[in-house]
Amino acid sequence: MKKTIKTFATAFVLIMVTCISAFADEKEAKKPTGFKTGIYRCIDGKINVYIDRVNKSAPAIILLSNDGGQVLYREIIRGNSAKFGRALNVDQLEDGHYTLKIMIGNEILSKSVYLEEQKVQRSLKIE
Repeated sequence: MKKTIKTFATAFVLIMVTCISAFADEKEAKKPTGFKTGIYRCIDGKINVYIDRVNKSAPAIILLSNDGGQVLYREIIRGNSAKFGRALNVDQLEDGHYTLKIMIGNEILSKSVYLEEQKVQRSLKIE
């Protein structure tokens, strides 16, 4: 009797592990696979955008818009290059919230950007 219960428990655990791993594989397959990005700011007041796209035939569109939806920067990148980068100069923009969108095919990556004037602090040196 004990051996039968152990056998059923072991079979049940194996079935559960198989089902869970099957669901995990389905979720992994649904992740966007059309492109990868790297977006970061520089000290000199620019936003660097790097894009690595899988589908080289689809054009990449980079948009920077303000809170009101007005597009301030738009670039359509065509060509066979899989990797490329852009430096967006945002020095002349006013403080506030902006949205940076990257679109390739039917996939869209949207990032929120907040610009603020950097405050200069006094330094004190005592000799």
